[in-house]
Amino acid sequence: YTLDEIIALVQVCTKYRAYNQTLMHLLANQIMVNIQKTNPRNTRRITYFDDAVAMHDEHEHVVPFFPVYTTILRNFRHLNFYQHKLYDFIANLLQSKPMLIEMEDLRQWCLTFGQMHHTSNSIWLSIQSVIMHHFATSEDVRERMALDMLIDLVWSMSVLDLIPTHWLLADLIAVLNDDAAATSATHEGSKLETLSFVHKTRLWEIFQSLYANPTCNRTLQQIDRQVLDAMKHVYESNTATQFHQQCALRPAVLKICRVLHEHGVEYEIGTAVGDMLALSDIVLPHHNVCIEVFDYAHVTRRAQNR
Repeated sequence: YTLDEIIALVQVCTKYRAYNQTLMHLLANQIMVNIQKTNPRNTRRITYFDDAVAMHDEHEHVVPFFPVYTTILRNFRHLNFYQHKLYDFIANLLQSKPMLIEMEDLRQWCLTFGQMHHTSNSIWLSIQSVIMHHFATSEDVRERMALDMLIDLVWSMSVLDLIPTHWLLADLIAVLNDDAAATSATHEGSKLETLSFVHKTRLWEIFQSLYANPTCNRTLQQIDRQVLDAMKHVYESNTATQFHQQCALRPAVLKICRVLHEHGVEYEIGTAVGDMLALSDIVLPHHNVCIEVFDYAHVTRRAQNR
């Protein structure tokens, strides 16, 4: 199969949210082989400050395949499929040619690496270098970076406990607080209202990460209370409800629930608990116990795709 044909097969699996684990590993291995055949320069390392990369010298025949890699990573993220060998291979491509990637592609890479917990070979240091190349100062981030992109980048690091306390996180908080102050003063629409459901959910999950990290409690207190209350309401009324519906469709969760029912143990499925509405697969309210069920997304009838 050619690279385009393999990507088409993966996209079909993504559409129906179902795949065979063995097949996906075979396709992942073939993707690496085809990338090396298509672009032999992948085997040659180019430093970050290479003039040929910075100038896009046509004589060097530097071929950017980053949109293709982005498509691969995005589809695997939607499938919740992870193969360390493939992710490591693609990450090395970024480290070889960091100047060629666009910020929109980098956003998708960060979301995939964050969701799939990929941190090998100092990939996040390379990502930080690329971001700082496009946005050299905090003023650049606050003035030129879109709010949804800023949320995606911070969320990707937050889910890995790579809290960027003195970097993008400070810029995100400043943007949120400035927006809340401007909204209160002018009574005009807030930037938060224009965010999609996904980005509102990710923003609250960033707040959850700050709450769970003892060193970041002060940082959470710096966020405007109006922002916290607004995002909490969205999360509680929408995300938590959808999570409950998804848990009710997961075979692994239902198996445990049947065991609990047979033993007369009271339980709740897909419940948000605590002040920060942490989502738990199964809650035993009389015992103050939360049960996390680990299963594969592809064996469920519907996707858990947030």
